[in-house]
Amino acid sequence: MCKEEHIKMEQEQDQYIKMCDCLEVQRQKDDFRNCNDGLNDTAYNKPLAEGGKLIWLPQQDEIQEMTGYDFLFLARQFSIYVEDSIEPEKFGSVLKTNCTSMRQFWLAFYMQEMYKKVWYFGKWENIKHWDGTKWVNAVPEEKKK
Repeated sequence: MCKEEHIKMEQEQDQYIKMCDCLEVQRQKDDFRNCNDGLNDTAYNKPLAEGGKLIWLPQQDEIQEMTGYDFLFLARQFSIYVEDSIEPEKFGSVLKTNCTSMRQFWLAFYMQEMYKKVWYFGKWENIKHWDGTKWVNAVPEEKKK
């Protein structure tokens, strides 16, 4: 593996850790603390200087299970999300999201589908809609719990 590929993989991993470090993802897995310390496929042990906690990093199949959808409905919803995420008018069909891997893309799908949130400038933001007088959250705070 060349140095550029290794740097790209580290950047992807860093962003995925940030994306997973939220209540909506972490509360989905009760037993993730059984994972090994350090950085691996399942968990990241955040250094004490950065808050010192273990962050569960769900794999793609776990993200798919978290939706609770059956296979056909999941495939349909994800295909709609993919179609809506591509800007065909740009050269080479560019993704509207800033995801750099399929697991980031699946996590972004999960967060939009379940919590009406999008990854925006390094954090999850509520999707807003215009109610005729002001911008409001797509999902009221009490419904998110």
